[in-house]
Amino acid sequence: MARTNKKVTGAKSATTVVPTKRSRDIYTNPDNVVYIDVDEDTENPQTKRAKKSAGGRRPEKAKPVEEAFTAARCLSWFQSYATAPAGKTPRGEKSKASSNDSILDAEGMEKFYASVGIDPSDILALILSQRLGVSSMEATISQAQWMALMTSLSCDSDTKLRKQLPSFLKEYQSRAKLLRLCEYVFGLAKKPEEKAIAKEVAVELFSMMMKTTWPAYPTFCKFLQQSEVRGVTLDTFCGLCDVANKYPTVDILLKSYDSTSAFPSLADDFVAWLVTEVTSGEVTTGDVDESME
Repeated sequence: MARTNKKVTGAKSATTVVPTKRSRDIYTNPDNVVYIDVDEDTENPQTKRAKKSAGGRRPEKAKPVEEAFTAARCLSWFQSYATAPAGKTPRGEKSKASSNDSILDAEGMEKFYASVGIDPSDILALILSQRLGVSSMEATISQAQWMALMTSLSCDSDTKLRKQLPSFLKEYQSRAKLLRLCEYVFGLAKKPEEKAIAKEVAVELFSMMMKTTWPAYPTFCKFLQQSEVRGVTLDTFCGLCDVANKYPTVDILLKSYDSTSAFPSLADDFVAWLVTEVTSGEVTTGDVDESME
């Protein structure tokens, strides 16, 4: 039976009892030292459990606490990508911006996208441009635009923004937000004096909007390129994006598409063409849907 040593309280003699080589606790007082062997079974059960617990586990590491947002850090983050506007730096030189009129140009945006893991040809780039208030394809981003958005998101670093990107995609599954994004994207691409965008431009925009979210996109792109359509209006553009959002897979599209809905005629033509392609074996719904997994 395991044994240990305990102090005998109230000992009046100076006699010291020498313990054996078993594990023991040493108790001292100003007058004497007294040991006595006792069964460990007589120890307090709570004490025994505490000893066992302390000896069998490593202390847990504290989880790092994310630093709170600060405007100063957010500004420094912007300046790490921004440059001074034209005319503010010596010819041939490109310096980091430090004034209120600093801008984020195409080169700075490219570096920024790379740092946070955004493909410039992906829908996330469009979402971020919309939220930043970019007004044209060639527009730069001002310090004020950057600070307004990132402050509302409580982001002051690449890491914090990267964590929020998945929620952006989920948020834009909402039909209302998706259609607003479509209107924004169409406005960026359309020339002021025209009501439609060229088919080639529409194909590029559809690619950004759909290629990572709609399995039917490659097939739709093939259809659009073969079609006789020369231009795409805002209603058609938004309507096709709406179809992609409502029918997330080719199988659902073929089984559930409602030709009596207010979808554009181009969507009706695509579904009819797709049925022909599937029937002839040129396209298989399983292969198209699985390509997105």
